[in-house]
Amino acid sequence: MGVELDRWGVIYCPRKKLIGRQSRWDDIRSYLEERNVHFDYVHSESYGSVERLSAMLVNNGYRIIVVIGGDSALNDAINGIMKCPSELRSNIRLAVIPNGVGNDFASFWGYDYDDFEMAVDAILCGRVRKVDVGVFQCKQPDGTKIKRFFLDSVNFGLGADVVRITNEAKKQQKLTGIYYIIYWIHLMRLIFYREVLKLDIDINEDRYRSGIISVCVGNAHGYGQTRSAVPYNGMLDVSLLFNPSLLQFPNLLFQLFIGRFLNNKKVKAYRTRRVKAQILKTTRASIDGLLEKVPAGSYVDVSVKHDEISFVIP
Repeated sequence: MGVELDRWGVIYCPRKKLIGRQSRWDDIRSYLEERNVHFDYVHSESYGSVERLSAMLVNNGYRIIVVIGGDSALNDAINGIMKCPSELRSNIRLAVIPNGVGNDFASFWGYDYDDFEMAVDAILCGRVRKVDVGVFQCKQPDGTKIKRFFLDSVNFGLGADVVRITNEAKKQQKLTGIYYIIYWIHLMRLIFYREVLKLDIDINEDRYRSGIISVCVGNAHGYGQTRSAVPYNGMLDVSLLFNPSLLQFPNLLFQLFIGRFLNNKKVKAYRTRRVKAQILKTTRASIDGLLEKVPAGSYVDVSVKHDEISFVIP
């Protein structure tokens, strides 16, 4: 017996180390029942389980996949969905109810962590848009090949550190003000720790090899580093940050915080369909907030699939 076409497959991803996470799920579940939503739900039990659960739901006939989580949970979900046959993917609608420590992709569409009712109402309304899916491919020196899909951005170097700091800070309760204190303390520490990336990167007709401390390849806002990017034009926005002086760094961080990062003179912006790079020294990277280590000697290729998945928007 098949699944009803209007039944939701819900994946709930608790926010780790935060109080009240069970009561939040109870509130969301109560509102779903109040709105007479037909749904089945599963809890993600460990890192990476969302990928398996999303693929399972698609293969079992669910056409509406709802992720209650953040960017990393959405990343796992899109990777699970992209592993399913194309004939199944074409009928899938992916939706999000923000619940993670990083909700950059959800924020792009106007979703608010504190207003899950609006997200539920948007899914019921059924307004969808085809969105692009980024593709991150890495061939390591030992021959290992890694392929990950992403919705928001891929970051290298300082950009990956900013993502890590933002996510760690948001694990604190915002009502206490601890979030802002921890965020600024960690960001100020970066002033004295700026590792120059050693990579050979090609973007359009330009090639860079030195002086870069951060690379962000954005399908959406990229945590403030690719504010002009939109996930429906078949293009990727790229920001390169060249090493600022000690006196320039505080202003750079302030511009990042207020959304004017691309106005800084040390930032060079591009719009392209593909970015290729050779990693000359082991570096940090993040894919939609999931931190990875990229070994020296790796070849990286970042591209985009246009209008690949249907995403529910407000």
